Amino acid sequence: MTDGAVLAVDIRQLSYEYPSGVRALNRVDLAVEKGQCVAIMGPNGAGKSTLCLTLNGVIPHSVGGAFYGAVHIAGLDTMTHQVHDLARRVGLVMQNPEAQLLCPSVEDELAFGPENLCVPVSEIRDRIHAIAAAVRIADLLDRGPADLSGGQIQRVITAAMLTMDPEIMVFDEATSALDPRGALALFELARELNRTRAMTVLMTEHKSEPVAEFADRVVILNNGEVIDVGTPRQVFSQVERLTALGIAPPQVTRLMHALGFSAEALPVTLDAAEAMIRPKLAAAPAAPSEEDPPRGDGHDTSATRGALAAPVIEARDVSFRYAGKIDALRGVTLTIRQGEFVGLIGENGAGKTTLVKHFVGLLKPTDGTLTVLGRPAGTLTTSSLAGRIGLVLQNPDHQLFKTSVADEVKVGPARLRLKGDALETRAREAMQAVGIFQMADRHPLSLSWGDRQRVALASILAMQPEVVIFDEPTTGQDLAGRTIFMDLAYALNARGYTIIVITHDMELITRYARRCVVMKRGRVVMDDTTKEVFRHVDLLGDTFIEVPQIVQLAHRLSDCGVPPNTLTVEEMTGVLKRMGVGA
Repeated sequence: MTDGAVLAVDIRQLSYEYPSGVRALNRVDLAVEKGQCVAIMGPNGAGKSTLCLTLNGVIPHSVGGAFYGAVHIAGLDTMTHQVHDLARRVGLVMQNPEAQLLCPSVEDELAFGPENLCVPVSEIRDRIHAIAAAVRIADLLDRGPADLSGGQIQRVITAAMLTMDPEIMVFDEATSALDPRGALALFELARELNRTRAMTVLMTEHKSEPVAEFADRVVILNNGEVIDVGTPRQVFSQVERLTALGIAPPQVTRLMHALGFSAEALPVTLDAAEAMIRPKLAAAPAAPSEEDPPRGDGHDTSATRGALAAPVIEARDVSFRYAGKIDALRGVTLTIRQGEFVGLIGENGAGKTTLVKHFVGLLKPTDGTLTVLGRPAGTLTTSSLAGRIGLVLQNPDHQLFKTSVADEVKVGPARLRLKGDALETRAREAMQAVGIFQMADRHPLSLSWGDRQRVALASILAMQPEVVIFDEPTTGQDLAGRTIFMDLAYALNARGYTIIVITHDMELITRYARRCVVMKRGRVVMDDTTKEVFRHVDLLGDTFIEVPQIVQLAHRLSDCGVPPNTLTVEEMTGVLKRMGVGA
């Protein structure tokens, strides 16, 4: 801590146990200076969200449980000040933004907080327009929350907190549902508030690349304990330790570690990595060919796989208009063939979720034709599609309604008339596949967000559909969770399942998807192999997609002979080793 610094957050020997008896925090000490930007990282279940809820008094006042130690926020003791007092100083954006929606329109949502703080009407209006522009929701002010995508709702709640002008902003996985540019914009906004208004910012986050760029300090939590605090460079250079904890250091840090550089020399930002590599390439005797480099992870990238297979979904000039004349899809033409692994990407509100809801019969086209599994979509009922096309929704709570995990997973196959041992076996295998069998007797809503996502997925897999659609399956997941989901998707695809993944995690897309469909404002703007799509960095930028560090690095170093279609850490490691780069 800096001498004479004013503390915005002062946590001393904090321990907390939920009413259920689960101990979430254990002797946490943390001091955050006024005006600092601090990232809190750790695996799922480490206690990050619990820690956030202690900062505005929700824990212990609203949740109960056993609370030990002390938390002071802007000088206020959270034990002796109520939530409404602390809300004037702390804005909290939670992992599930829908839980914070209160009003019938976006504009009302942004006005609600400052109105309750008795801010003058003219100032409220000025705050709304300034913040709405900053977080890219100015065109949504007259919309209802029900018309918005998950990422748009996340931005609305962020804006609603900012209009109250708090001293401290706490973002609990607030970028998890945002498109890459939206996530970057939120980091930039947080940093701007941090610098221009001396606002203190705390963020729980799984994305290490932006953390390395924006955070002053990184706090690592594990099993409810603070196990490391330091600058991004100090923390992320511990590649093997972090990976074992389920935290992925920045791609360039992993790259240079794989090339044999010492921890002290590892870069944590793209600029630093380029500065290290470029001089070494200049002295390299030869460059590799422009042929596709080996992926290094065993994932087939063949563009021909599935090219001759039968179509399972065919959309021809499909358009869809929500009530209120909101055009969500505009003339989409797309064919998905049996056995393909397709990544569906694009900015928040691009129409991705709307499109896949058509595939499972939840929506019907306003215009155009849609054929599903060889039949016109209009002739198929939602129930008849459910056993053949599975959709794991963006918000798992929309799919959970039973009182135990096991009962939840049995719902689908039971409706397919499985009974007795066959039903039990199907449910057990699905739970084991996603790593939740030990939670079989738990209530689904008592689980973490990430585990609830796994329950939703298991309930779909238990029906053994031909097509599985993942809508943001890795939102809020740590490295282990993301790997489990995507490795499972890859294994299902290898067994013949058709896989469609909607995600804002471009590292996962470049690693797993063979084909990429890019959407913007309800239209398909690119549709090609993943390698070909990610050659077009500028076009992807126009769709608010920020490509992964390795892809950016490949394009920056293409003048030195690095193939610009290099997509993964493994690929880049192989390329640079062949070019003579190493410790």
